[in-house]
Amino acid sequence: MSQNNFNTKTNEDEVSIDLNEIFYILRKWSTLIIIMTVLTVVTVWLVTTYFVTPVYQAKTTIMINQASQTLGTRPSFSGNLETVVNNVTSIPVWTMNTYVNQLKSPTLLKRVGEKLGQGGTNVSGLSGMISATALKDTNLIDIVVNHTNQTMVAEIANTITAEYLKMTTEQNQEQLARSVTFLDQQKEKTDAELAKANAAMQDFQSQPRGVAILDVELKSKSADLIKYDARLQMIEVEIKQLNNGLEIMQKELSETPQFNTIERKNYSGSTEEAQETNRVYLTLSEQIANRKATLAEKQGEYDSLVTLVNKLDPEVAQLQAELTGKRTQQETFQRELNRLQETSDTLGKKSMETQITKSIDFGDTSIVVLSEASVPTSPVKPNKKLNIALSIVLGFVSFTMLAFVIELYDNTLKTPEDIENRLGLPVIGVMPKLAMSTIMNQGVEDSASK
Repeated sequence: MSQNNFNTKTNEDEVSIDLNEIFYILRKWSTLIIIMTVLTVVTVWLVTTYFVTPVYQAKTTIMINQASQTLGTRPSFSGNLETVVNNVTSIPVWTMNTYVNQLKSPTLLKRVGEKLGQGGTNVSGLSGMISATALKDTNLIDIVVNHTNQTMVAEIANTITAEYLKMTTEQNQEQLARSVTFLDQQKEKTDAELAKANAAMQDFQSQPRGVAILDVELKSKSADLIKYDARLQMIEVEIKQLNNGLEIMQKELSETPQFNTIERKNYSGSTEEAQETNRVYLTLSEQIANRKATLAEKQGEYDSLVTLVNKLDPEVAQLQAELTGKRTQQETFQRELNRLQETSDTLGKKSMETQITKSIDFGDTSIVVLSEASVPTSPVKPNKKLNIALSIVLGFVSFTMLAFVIELYDNTLKTPEDIENRLGLPVIGVMPKLAMSTIMNQGVEDSASK
């Protein structure tokens, strides 16, 4: 327990001694530290005031109306003609990074330098003065310009925004002009193809056996074929009926006697038998003969109709095949005509719309200047207050550390406190410090007394 207390006391004594030494060194060197710190502050103030050229800053903010946060996908040309033409003639939607890079492009800086004239500077000089930053999660871009001329810095910032608006308009109009030229060229090619297609269609329609003629002929022969088929079916029914009736009549005729036996009185008054033709038999015979004649007529008509139908069937089939082929060719020509006509109309419409769009001032419609740069009242560099504050801190810290370094490497004993602190020995006496004149005078006196 006593040992722990001794260690603790010893440690506390050591800390106390170290702090005393620190305060001792600070007191010892305090005058020099303060003087050197003041000299540092004065030097910094003089350099900042008379030797450093002041830099002024001006800022302008623009808002992009058509900016996207991510790069868009490549336009697809697999859709219909309207979609393809829209992709060709549309104004690209740039990202915010694209606008930022354009604001520092050599083309824009060259335009700004030419606009400023003799008061401007070269492209590399302007590039070092200008910084453009896109504000996160917004469509805003801050344009900051640093320049040693208080008036010129605001003029440069405003000139950048004005020239950027003009350059944006010119670039979009140049692209639209190329689109109009492209559309007009494509329309000329399409119109030439359309004229060839029209000529081919007219040649096809002027052929002797065109679609219209074949259609009329097919309808006529188809109607005849239908009529003959219907008549043929009716005659088949009639022939069947005639054959059935003929069989019945022939059966009845076979059962009917040809002659009838009758009794007659002769001149002598006696009776005798005689035969006469049966009238029923005669009537049936006549009817059978008439029916056979009718049946022969019907059979002849039937055979004629069969011949006509057999002849018309392949003719109708041939006409149908020929008409189908002609119609297919005509539909192919017509589809090509419709496609070319639609393409020509779409190209003409889009060319007119693009020419109208070309007259719009894209710089003013897609970019808005939210705040113009004004002439700054005070420079941003150098910052005298900050520099002086830093010089105070750095001067104090630097010369304090220098004092501790000097004390660390200084092994001489100058005061009684040095003896007690470093050697741990008590001081018995102190020899007074005498001036050189006093010592010389004392020596003269001692010589005189001798």
